[in-house]
Amino acid sequence: IRKGVADLCLCIPRGGYGALYIEMKKPGNYQSPEQKEWQRNCEKYGNLYVVCKSLEEFKEIVTKYLRGEYQREVKK
Repeated sequence: IRKGVADLCLCIPRGGYGALYIEMKKPGNYQSPEQKEWQRNCEKYGNLYVVCKSLEEFKEIVTKYLRGEYQREVKK
């Protein structure tokens, strides 16, 4: 186990992203410095990273991701 790794990973490319990483947090809780570093690296390598604070938010994000509703902007 590595400190900072996201709670969930959906390894299916969609909308220009390589994968979806999800960190689950209870309302009022925040990411650790290690989690923020993991997020930066996930995004640096073309993945979508989100922090969810509820089951409803989680379901909405996964559904939109699988439908391709999130589109990665590639910097030139």
